[in-house]
Amino acid sequence: MRADGGNLTLAIVVSYNGEQYIEACISSLLDMEGCDVLVVDNHSTDRTLSILQTFGKDIELLSNVENLGFGQANNQGLRYARDNAYEAVLLVNQDTVSTPTMLTGLRQTSLQYPDIGVLSPMHYSDGETLDVYFESYIRRALDENRYYRDHHHLLLVQFVNAAFWYLPMATIRRVGGFDPLFFLYGEDNDYIHRLHHAGLSVVVNTSVKGYHLDRHSRQKVESPQDYERYFMVGLKNVNDGWIKAVLKFGYDVVKVLIGSLRRGQVKEIRYLCIAVTRMMVKYPRIYRSRKQKGEFQYLD
Repeated sequence: MRADGGNLTLAIVVSYNGEQYIEACISSLLDMEGCDVLVVDNHSTDRTLSILQTFGKDIELLSNVENLGFGQANNQGLRYARDNAYEAVLLVNQDTVSTPTMLTGLRQTSLQYPDIGVLSPMHYSDGETLDVYFESYIRRALDENRYYRDHHHLLLVQFVNAAFWYLPMATIRRVGGFDPLFFLYGEDNDYIHRLHHAGLSVVVNTSVKGYHLDRHSRQKVESPQDYERYFMVGLKNVNDGWIKAVLKFGYDVVKVLIGSLRRGQVKEIRYLCIAVTRMMVKYPRIYRSRKQKGEFQYLD
């Protein structure tokens, strides 16, 4: 791909046991003009890989021999995009369906406003129903009329999840890839923190949309990993100094502990103790990661 001077945008999909979604996801990307498609499979054990192979040369397929996690698999795609001279990437979850004009709308906005670091379409769950989590991301911007440069179709938001992210190569050069400290979930929060630290904006283009299909079936499950991700996102936030981040971590631990004690949740307290112990072990790695500088962080 790109050796013949073809498409300038690379759509990257990380797949893992997504047999019920992957065909629709890839087909919708191939229906869009202007992008090549790279799928990084994280050692799926269902029919995902065999479904992907039916697309033949229409897609580029990388098959990992183990599950590297969402962030590191995306980093493989980001390296591929950089090394093959793409101008931008479109990160797409496997449980999504893109619309034919989505990429065109995002790309035109990005070319017009290079200080936008991440662009996203509107996320719908089905028909005209907004994805419930996505709606929470844009509600504050709508309530406060936070429009990018007074364009009412461009919402300036603090965060949007990485189900649909349009990233210019200039963003990837400045911010880099995903931090491998995060295996699954939390990596997009960390990326947005670093993006803001670099002086870039996160914008939703409300004139284009995509569909995120598997959101209502998920339930929040409390576990040591849930607490660990939450604490690590806070400690990794480079917009706070290290001492401030550590103090916030301590405050959050006490707040969670008091809440669990009041509810009599012994399991939550046990999970919290496990997570805090793991965080203490990871302290040196987190501190070193905060000090990362230079172009294409985590991609070399």
